[in-house]
Amino acid sequence: MGRVNVSLKNDLIKAIEDYASRNGRTVSAVMGEAVSIFLESQESGIRPEDVVRSFRVLLILKEIDSVPVPSTLLDAMIHSSLEASGDKIIQKWREKGVIIGNILRKYAKTLPDFARFITEYREQIPANVFSIEIEGDEATVIISGAGYSTDAARCTAEGLSGFLASYGYGADSTEFSEGFVKIVATRIS
Repeated sequence: MGRVNVSLKNDLIKAIEDYASRNGRTVSAVMGEAVSIFLESQESGIRPEDVVRSFRVLLILKEIDSVPVPSTLLDAMIHSSLEASGDKIIQKWREKGVIIGNILRKYAKTLPDFARFITEYREQIPANVFSIEIEGDEATVIISGAGYSTDAARCTAEGLSGFLASYGYGADSTEFSEGFVKIVATRIS
């Protein structure tokens, strides 16, 4: 096994030593694993910060009990469920939006915080556009590329309305079409 001398900031050295100690590992083992992950991400064309962001997104998806489903399958399932019991399904989307919003408030306490989160994690979000613009008490949310059908967009809009409600915003207007949702909401006093 070879040896390499590396200069690091004192606070980083302390963090590595503390981590190694807490986990019953050597500093060399921790550094070797970190360098290995870094090199693998570089060879895959993935930036180290994207590895960390993707991991955080996966943790959030796990926390909200989300599972990956092919979008065309999801669209078909949404269409079938709306045909069977439309209003009931729409209400469920709104309820789940509130629940997801309540969970995400752990990571972003206010809607402006969430807007910054969306900007930072944009590359990890499976939508062509996801923007939140806030002016005073009004928020405009636009999502494009979320589903292929009007039914999927309708459900997304309802879930988003619930999500906004969890942050204390009420939808004033909602527009949706195939793969597109726009909601203008006002902070509720």
